[in-house]
Amino acid sequence: MDRRKRTIPRIFSDDVLAAALGSDSEDNLISDDSDLDEDWSPQNQLKEYVETESSSDEEYSCNTSSALSESLANSIDQPSTSKVTSTPKSITKGQLSKAQAPTTREKRLHYQRSSGNIEPIDIFSHYFTDQLLDDIVYQSNLYAIQQSIDTPLGLTKGELFIFLGINIVMTYIRYSRLRMYWSSNTCLRCNLIANAMSVNRFERIRRFLHFADNTENTESTDRLKKMRPFLDAMNSTFKSAVTPEEFHSVDEMMIPFTGGSSLKQYIRSKPKKWGYKVWVRSGVSGYVYDFEIYQGANGNRPEKELGLCADVLMCLCLGLEGKYHKVFFDNLFTTMELLKTLREKKILSTGTLRKNRLLGAENILAEDKSMKRRGEFSYTTSQCDVTVVKWNDNSFVHTASTFAGVEPLSYVERWDKKEKVKVNVTRPFAIEIYNQHMGGVDLTDFLVSCYRHNLKQKKCWVIYRWLEEGSPLDLLAFRSSVATALIGKGLSLGSKKGRSCPSSSQAVPPAKLSRLQPPAALRKNLSLGHFPENKEQKNASRCRSMACTKRCRYMCGVCQVYLCPECFADYHQ
Repeated sequence: MDRRKRTIPRIFSDDVLAAALGSDSEDNLISDDSDLDEDWSPQNQLKEYVETESSSDEEYSCNTSSALSESLANSIDQPSTSKVTSTPKSITKGQLSKAQAPTTREKRLHYQRSSGNIEPIDIFSHYFTDQLLDDIVYQSNLYAIQQSIDTPLGLTKGELFIFLGINIVMTYIRYSRLRMYWSSNTCLRCNLIANAMSVNRFERIRRFLHFADNTENTESTDRLKKMRPFLDAMNSTFKSAVTPEEFHSVDEMMIPFTGGSSLKQYIRSKPKKWGYKVWVRSGVSGYVYDFEIYQGANGNRPEKELGLCADVLMCLCLGLEGKYHKVFFDNLFTTMELLKTLREKKILSTGTLRKNRLLGAENILAEDKSMKRRGEFSYTTSQCDVTVVKWNDNSFVHTASTFAGVEPLSYVERWDKKEKVKVNVTRPFAIEIYNQHMGGVDLTDFLVSCYRHNLKQKKCWVIYRWLEEGSPLDLLAFRSSVATALIGKGLSLGSKKGRSCPSSSQAVPPAKLSRLQPPAALRKNLSLGHFPENKEQKNASRCRSMACTKRCRYMCGVCQVYLCPECFADYHQ
C-alpha cells in the first residue's frame, strides 16, 4: 500500500521558541485566545466517522456466529454480522467522493519574531545543550586517563564544537578515506576541515569519545549502558521540544553497520540488510518523538502479557495518553489486546492485521472465494469498538482500528491487466487513512539516508522548516550552516589546532585565510567578544565590509576577516 507525504505543521513548543529567539520577554509571544478551545482533543475532529466514548454498546447488532471460538469472545467481545460490498463495473467521481483526511487543529501560539529569523545553529544548540556537551567532554577526558594516565586527552569544549562540525561536513563532502580531507594534494584537501583541526587530533578525539563512566553500573544487563546517558538525553529532548502531532506512526529503522557487534541484525526485506534495528515513533512530518534500539528478544525489560512487540509500542507511546492521538503501525505489532489496551489509555490506533491474529473474526468475515473482484470488502465491528476490515486489492488485506471503519468510501486507481486501462477501485476509509499517515518513519529514514555518516548525529532540519516563513533552507544548506557555525564557534573559544596536515616529505605552503563570509549566527553574536587585532604584515588586505573598498591590517579575532576600524561596528550589527 502506498504511503503519502504530509505537509509539515509548525508545532514548536513555546519554551523552545523563546530560548531560540534569545528573549524571555512576553512581548514576543502573542496569543490569540479566540482560536483555542479548552475542551479540544483530536477525538472531536473525527465528526462523521468516529463514535464518541459515551455511545452505547446497544448500537451494534450482535448476531454472533455459532462457530465463533471462545478466544474471540474474550478478545473482541460479540461482533456484528459481516457485510460484503463489491465494486461497481464503472465508477465516476460523482458516485464516490474521495475522503479527505481529518483536519488537525493544533493548540499553538502565534509568534511575532521581532528579533529576526532563527538560525540553524540555534535549533542544533537546543538539542545539544551545554550540559550535554560538558558531560561528553568530562567523560571523554576521564576515559583517556583511565586508559593511560601519562597521555591525557585534554579535550576542550571548543574542540568538541569543531569535532562535531567536521563530522557534519563529512556527511555532504564524502571521501573514500578519512585522511584525504587533510591531503597535501591541493586538489583533494578540504581547507574548511584541515585548517580547523589536525588529522591526528581528530582521530585521537574520535578514539576516546565517551558518554558514560565505564567503572559505574558494571552489573547492569543493559547492552547500551555506555551510550545510555546520551540516548536518554536525546529522547527527553525530542519529546519536550515540540507539541505532539495528531497522527503518529511506529515502525522499525535500520542503521547500516557491517562490523562486529552483538546488537547487529539481519533483515532481508530492508535495503540495508545488516545493521542496528531501531524502533521509532515519528509524526507524519518525519520528526522523531521517541526511539529505542533493539537489544534482543527480552529488550532489557520485564516480560508483559502483551508480548515483545506490543510492549515496545506501549513504551514508545508514553506521553500520548488522554488526548486521543492516533497511532498507526504494521502487522508486526497489531493484536486485538493491544488495540483495546491503547483505547483504555485514550489512544486511538489503526494497524494491519495478520490472518493468524484474527482470533475467530475470520469466521464472521466473508470467505476469500466470495470476494474475487478487486475492491470488494467485508467488515465486522465488536462491542468494544474494534473494527476489522478485509479488503481485496492485489491480495487480501486486513486492518483493525478503534476509530476508522468503512465509510466514507473513496476510490483508488488500479491497472487492469485484461482491459489494459486504469480502473477505479473502491477503498474503505480504514485503508485510506492508514496509507495517508503510516509513512512518518519512512520519511525519517529517507532524511537520514540523504547524508549518512558513520558517526550519527540527530536531525533538526524538520524543526527549522516548521519555524521559518517563506522559503527555508534545504537539508544540505541547513547542514552546511550548522557545520560552519560549529567550527567557527570552536575556533573562537580557542582550540589546539596542531599541524594543519599530516607529516609528509613534501612541504605544504601555509593555507590562505578563507574569503568566505562567516555565518550570521557567529557574526552577530556579540557575546563572543569581537575585537580587532593588528596583523603585522607587509601588504594590507581588502576590507570585508560590503560598503567599503579600502585595505587594512586589522582582523576580527572571532570572525577571522579583515575590517577597517570604522567598519567594525556596522559589520557586526
